[in-house]
Amino acid sequence: MIKLRSRFKPFDMQVSVAIATLSLVFLILLMAYAVKHAREQDRVRQFAERHTAIACTVAAGIEDTINGVREQLSIFSRFAVTNSEDQAFLEESMRFLLESTLSPVRAIGMVDAEGDVLALWPAFQTDNGSGGNEWVRYFRDPAICGKVVDSSLIRFKKTGGDAVGYAESAIGIRIPRYNEYGHCQGALLALLSLNALLDRYTGPLRLGKSTENWLFARDGTIMVHANPYVIGQEAEILIEGTAEKSRWREFLMSDEGSWDEFTIQDCRGELIQVIVAVAPIKVGDDRLTIALVTPYSVVVELMHKVFFNITVGAVGLIILLVVAGLSVGVVVTRQMRWEETKKRLQEREEWQSQLVREKKTVEGIIEGSPI
Repeated sequence: MIKLRSRFKPFDMQVSVAIATLSLVFLILLMAYAVKHAREQDRVRQFAERHTAIACTVAAGIEDTINGVREQLSIFSRFAVTNSEDQAFLEESMRFLLESTLSPVRAIGMVDAEGDVLALWPAFQTDNGSGGNEWVRYFRDPAICGKVVDSSLIRFKKTGGDAVGYAESAIGIRIPRYNEYGHCQGALLALLSLNALLDRYTGPLRLGKSTENWLFARDGTIMVHANPYVIGQEAEILIEGTAEKSRWREFLMSDEGSWDEFTIQDCRGELIQVIVAVAPIKVGDDRLTIALVTPYSVVVELMHKVFFNITVGAVGLIILLVVAGLSVGVVVTRQMRWEETKKRLQEREEWQSQLVREKKTVEGIIEGSPI
């Protein structure tokens, strides 16, 4: 029994070492995961708060641009009343006005009290269905011109027989013109491209090709989106689940900048987890909502890499320590076996020497016997 127990003692020790090693690896991985989760949440919070601040800044910039265009149109409307008969002068003045308002303003027009176009810039007509032609055509349609009110939202469909979806969205600004007697003489109309406004203030965010910039109307209609097929539809089309759709709608209609996590459809129609930062854009009595959308995986990608590197390093270090421990154990075991063998050899030599002495003693006794 003692010999059997001593035979299996090294195996029991190896099992104990293996269990202790696995327990240590598990504890290290558990601790690394806890640290990774905490750091990941902190990273998400910091990123979302930073993007919320950016969204609020972009919203303020868009508001200032729209208000600036409105002020310029208001000044020009008072000036244009006394020169409304000179067509060439009005168009030249509108050209300078359009150039002074920079890229967001796509077209400026003047209509009389009946809605007929008096002047328009750019005034060219083309047949290639270009973006500029679409803006001009909008003003030359009296039925549509009569619908342009202050801060109305407009969407331009793609051109071509097989074209589906919208090419661009705009916001219309209408400034009434009054004569010296206070009678309405018509209005000045301007169309601002919402896409150009977003590009002007959020262009650097697109350099990383990870953040998308969306724009929603007050009623939840999608005005600007990477997927042209969803422009003009309700915002809920991007979300699945009734409860999530309700939370999404309430989130978009927030009166202040905020952020949250959602699972939405991307431009390819795939469901992904994203971080959305929103901010309201006040335009007169109306409002828009800008949304900066970033995939969750992009935000936490660095933390995942750090966690993977730490885990691999910890496991590698443990394996190295185990191998070193086993090597030391093997050396110590061999040393102990050699010491034990050496001791047994010494005992054997002593035992043999004692036998030789006893043998000689017995032989001496026999030789000295009188027999």
